[in-house]
Amino acid sequence: MFRRGFVEQLGFGKKTQTLAQAFAAAPLVETVHHFGDWLDALRVREWWSGPEVSRLRELYLPGAGTELAAFAELAALAGLRRLSLNHAGGPHDLVALARAHFASTLSGLVVTCMKLEAASTRTTLERMRALTELQLIDTRLGVTGAGALAALEFPSLEVLAVRHGKIGDEGTRMLLDAAYAPRLRALDLRKNGLTDAARILERCPRLAVLELSGNPLGASLAGWIGAAAQELDVLGFEGCGLVDADVKALVASPAWARIGVLDLRKNELTDASARVLAKAAGPRLRALHIAGNALTVAGKKALKTMTARVY
Repeated sequence: MFRRGFVEQLGFGKKTQTLAQAFAAAPLVETVHHFGDWLDALRVREWWSGPEVSRLRELYLPGAGTELAAFAELAALAGLRRLSLNHAGGPHDLVALARAHFASTLSGLVVTCMKLEAASTRTTLERMRALTELQLIDTRLGVTGAGALAALEFPSLEVLAVRHGKIGDEGTRMLLDAAYAPRLRALDLRKNGLTDAARILERCPRLAVLELSGNPLGASLAGWIGAAAQELDVLGFEGCGLVDADVKALVASPAWARIGVLDLRKNELTDASARVLAKAAGPRLRALHIAGNALTVAGKKALKTMTARVY
């Protein structure tokens, strides 16, 4: 990846002969994307033990399998600040991650498609108090896992995603009661079976980004966006079963004038919502996503009068 005129990110696979060779080709790199499961534990230790590894700040391991334990043992990765894992093993790998040299200094962690329960959530994350960003995606966290996550201390956490975690309303309430909830700047709760969003902005008044897509919120939103949403900029409601009355309540709320990006795709909206949005669009609205609704030519024509980009 090229930014500001030099390579910042390396991605390599079987054709790369040595890690030192890869770094020599990009001496300023701080991010590595490790493809596939072609390095066993022994080769991981061989490849990642050189002095050049110490300058790495970001590591992406998609489909890395059981080698995660080998990565976690590497003292050379002590400077790592962001780690992204996708299908990277099971409970034993999470234990290894918790013991890693870099665990206590990580500022960003993304875990995708790894099973997390209450015990493994505590064990894996309790040392990671320096996190500012935590994303748990398709982890089947559940209500008990959400409770364990809520009980942990993250003094600097600003970005939290628990996506497709099966936490429901009860698990969401637990997260909103966490000590770090009032400090959050971005919250992603997509596809969790959430039916009640009433307390989110009350408990998280500093949110700039709120993503609730894929939850059956139905017509429960009227009046919930109040004066607490002083900094709300991005709002996601794709596939939430919203109707025209919800849009009318949204544009009448104090938060409406501050919203810059609004996602209303795949709901149950008609031309009535299109007219309301076109008439009430504030100066800060930059993008409106509204595809997949029951809009006719007349509704789409009304949206064309908006200065915001319409998708």
